[in-house]
Amino acid sequence: SQENELQETLEGAEALAQERVTLLRKQGKTDVEIQEDAVEKGQRVVILDDLLATGGTMRASIDLFDKVGAKVVGAACMIELTFLNGRSKLKGIPFDALMAYDE
Repeated sequence: SQENELQETLEGAEALAQERVTLLRKQGKTDVEIQEDAVEKGQRVVILDDLLATGGTMRASIDLFDKVGAKVVGAACMIELTFLNGRSKLKGIPFDALMAYDE
């Protein structure tokens, strides 16, 4: 039946090899995941996000790409909240934002 096929598909998707980094926040924990075959070892990547605040999510993404063997060569976002000093967590990776708010 279609229902059994859907269940098998969902189980198969859950079984895909993944790498995960857990990000602990005041609001609880968040997992940042990537499929193991999404990038090749040594592949150069740029991480794009909508907002850089404390830098936790961006740092977790960098750590995750490092874990799977990719090389993060840059990062960018639409908005940066500079007063939260999120850039300090980016391991020296070149970073740029379209807009920055100082307060």
